[in-house]
Amino acid sequence: MTAVAASTSQRARAERFTQLDAMRFFFALVVVLVHTIGFKLTLVHGAYAVDFFFVLSGFVLSHALISRPTSAQGFAWARIARLYPLHLVTLAWMVVLVGGPRPEGPAEYSPAALALNLGLLQGLAILQVQTWNFPSWSISVEFLVNVLILYPVVAMRSIVAAAAIVLASVLAILQSWGPVFDQFNLQEVHGTVLSGGLLRGTAGIVLGYLLYEAYLFARPRLDPRRYEIPATCMEILAIGLIAYGLWVDDDRGWNMLPAPLSALLVWQMATVPGRLSAILRTKPFSALGNMSYSIYLLHVPLYLSFLGAGLLPMPDTGLRPVWFGYFTLLMLLAAASFRYVERPLQQRLMRLFGT
Repeated sequence: MTAVAASTSQRARAERFTQLDAMRFFFALVVVLVHTIGFKLTLVHGAYAVDFFFVLSGFVLSHALISRPTSAQGFAWARIARLYPLHLVTLAWMVVLVGGPRPEGPAEYSPAALALNLGLLQGLAILQVQTWNFPSWSISVEFLVNVLILYPVVAMRSIVAAAAIVLASVLAILQSWGPVFDQFNLQEVHGTVLSGGLLRGTAGIVLGYLLYEAYLFARPRLDPRRYEIPATCMEILAIGLIAYGLWVDDDRGWNMLPAPLSALLVWQMATVPGRLSAILRTKPFSALGNMSYSIYLLHVPLYLSFLGAGLLPMPDTGLRPVWFGYFTLLMLLAAASFRYVERPLQQRLMRLFGT
């Protein structure tokens, strides 16, 4: 092994992308705003936040697989241990709120929908509707793509195969839906069980792997201290343009920016972090990043609980003072969930598998 390769390998094992985890919190907050206050009053194209999650997932998991290789079975179990416990808890909450599966009711609360959710298959285009705790469609997509596509691609370290998969997925998205694809999630793709969200997940997650390979190449060759000011400007500009692309709704191309800019931001903040990244690496933002998965999965059942109690209106009807109580409770529940549900259950399941 050459000196550069050895240095790169050691740095990869030691690197912790805390600043990217902190960014996950802000994108989770975007999703919460869209689903609770509403599209018209917040971010019209806030659903693009999911594409940031996909890219970051591919990047971080590629880092884990390359720096600490594991078997396919071990990787699949690790993903189940990470994703499934909280998914099951929030799914049970939704079942209680709805009053159980409804064979004669809407498809989103049917026994078939519940079975798909229990099997982490709700991200496929089998029912073509968002079911139960509906943001979990992306959790299903992430699990399927991680296990069936990302793992073999990373195991082969095939940049060509990865690039071909990303290109094919993007072309399929554009042909099936168009360049503004934030609402392309559970619709079927040309009469198959493949969904638009599965295409988005494949494109984003495998792109995350390509970005990690680019990180491994560039990191030892770039001095972050030398590029700190340009990197800081890049962070501010990219975040500003992403926010604007999420906010506006026009036909001038702004709505096509969030997904590619999110990918660029992931690579830049990992490879040549600026001062904004340094702030995001501090303990308060690290704690918020830890809470992001719980925020993402808890916000809908909590909102429906408030809605059922008559405390909150439906989205797009106005911002009321009680929203602040909702958000405060959501943050408290997310912090408790990470500490008492996510982390301990993940550790127990990992010990059960013997890892």
